[in-house]
Amino acid sequence: VQALPDDTYRDTLVLYTYKDLATDNKDGVDNTGIYGDGTTTKSSTKSTNQIVFIGDSRTVGLSEVNSSSSNIFQCKVSMGYDWMMSTGFPAADSYAKQGTSFIILMGVNDLYNQSRYITAINSKAKEWTSKGANVFYASVGPVENDPYASNSEIESFNNALKSGLSSDVTFIDLYAELTSNGFKTVDGTHYTTDTDKRILQFLEEQVKSGRNNNSNTKFV
Repeated sequence: VQALPDDTYRDTLVLYTYKDLATDNKDGVDNTGIYGDGTTTKSSTKSTNQIVFIGDSRTVGLSEVNSSSSNIFQCKVSMGYDWMMSTGFPAADSYAKQGTSFIILMGVNDLYNQSRYITAINSKAKEWTSKGANVFYASVGPVENDPYASNSEIESFNNALKSGLSSDVTFIDLYAELTSNGFKTVDGTHYTTDTDKRILQFLEEQVKSGRNNNSNTKFV
């Protein structure tokens, strides 16, 4: 994998902006918090069994099709490891408690950071699970004709995380789900609305299954 500079991320096409999320209430969910750096915090009233999604523009896409008041989104377009550490994780910390599940969807913008992701996610998962929360990592989904990343590179990244993440993290194989059952993109990287809806439903089902099993099953 050819490394990009640490401050350069490949998500240059902004399909979903934090401004849209801040002003959009079409799903009936309050959008309660836009950070000064453009980070979207889309949440609702307090409830049990919340799911906190942490990710980049692909996760912003999921927030656009969300209709559940139990889902919270900490996400920003074009982000990678540095944003996750400086903003994404700190913004999510307050939700770490019994009944909360975290889904981390990071990596597509900086596949070369796989070792740093493993170390950081394992450390944060230990902290969050000690407070009663569940932690999941969803593998990076496939691309179509992306000039900055190939599916073979994504597979290598996903395999590294699957083997390197600790028992505090449940691995959800989103890549396998999409390659097995099909997916569509609008630009080679970002998924269509229909695919986003399928992804969100799949992730919610996997979290529910993980809660019930209370184990570190590798799904799919």
